[in-house]
Amino acid sequence: MKSRSLELVDPQQSAMTSVLSVGKDNQVIHRTIILCGVGLMGLWIGILARYAQWESAAQIHSVFKMRNAEDWGERSSKFGYLNIYTDSQLDIVRKEMLYPDWGLDYPPLRLMIFTLWAKWLDHYHPEAYGPASFAMNQPLLLFNGAMEEGAALGVFLLVRNWSRQSSRVQRTPLALAAALFLWLNPALIINSWGEPAWDVWILPFYLFSILLASSGWWISSGIVLAVGAMFKGQMLAVAPLFVLWPMFARQYISACRLTAGFAVGVAVIVSPWMFTRGVPQNNLVVRVTDWPAIVWGISVVLWLSLALLYRRFQDEHYRRWWSITFIVTGIYLGWPAVHLRRWMVVPISGLFLGIFFLTQRIPRKHVPALVATVFAGSVFA
Repeated sequence: MKSRSLELVDPQQSAMTSVLSVGKDNQVIHRTIILCGVGLMGLWIGILARYAQWESAAQIHSVFKMRNAEDWGERSSKFGYLNIYTDSQLDIVRKEMLYPDWGLDYPPLRLMIFTLWAKWLDHYHPEAYGPASFAMNQPLLLFNGAMEEGAALGVFLLVRNWSRQSSRVQRTPLALAAALFLWLNPALIINSWGEPAWDVWILPFYLFSILLASSGWWISSGIVLAVGAMFKGQMLAVAPLFVLWPMFARQYISACRLTAGFAVGVAVIVSPWMFTRGVPQNNLVVRVTDWPAIVWGISVVLWLSLALLYRRFQDEHYRRWWSITFIVTGIYLGWPAVHLRRWMVVPISGLFLGIFFLTQRIPRKHVPALVATVFAGSVFA
């Protein structure tokens, strides 16, 4: 019989361990409460500073920018959001504008915001013209504030992600300090609430693009970049840096994935114009639904689905029938070149078969980028 050695537990040591554990938990709770309190206080101070900036900076309000935004928003609401880009040069559209010589340089999402603002003004302030009061500008100012909050959140997540080498105790305070520095930045407050301007709309998309790219989500980063560019075209000034980033690191596939994501983001946003066509009507050019183009776009999506499903087929019988369906569909996709006279469809449709065989040989993680590129190319075709 082997004798068992019984371990004797010291009651004092056990009690000390439990006390230390409770003390650490209390420190974490206290630290969390302090950080939340500091964050909420900074948020409240920033909100008060923004309202005070608007009230005290009436002499620097950029009335001509707000008036021009209201004019184009009203024209877009009156003549149609999809039609305004085609009709923006017509005299009937520019009639009674305060700045008729100013061209329409708003990207689609920016114009959408101003169109919604103009509709809001027509509903709640139909008698007023020429934005001046806070009540009339409230939607745009609140949208600026939402973008600033999104930028602060992006800085918080970015700093916390990049400071992984630091201890957990340091990461959150550093991230919170960086977010508050941006949220309480006087230049940001003056620009978005004193002037006000729309430059802040770039910040959240720029910061989240960096965050996604640094996490390896290149396609998502490209999509966010595209959305930001559709709000403010100045985003395109920094977009090439996101392509050079992985290329300098010799990650050429990542650069392609980012470009594919950017192309898909732009293609989805501009697809309402791609799948409509202009028809002259009452001295205007009205866009109507282009059903052949829509049918072709749906066919492209089905074709891409077939290309992705092919890998899952193991039975040769199913693969044979699938191959016949795939070839027939590929031939069918070339018909818009004749019916719609969109001759760019010809080379794109010609590449479909080669892309299919490529999808079967490249690593599966690269297939989404390839599919995204084909989808974007088909939309622009």
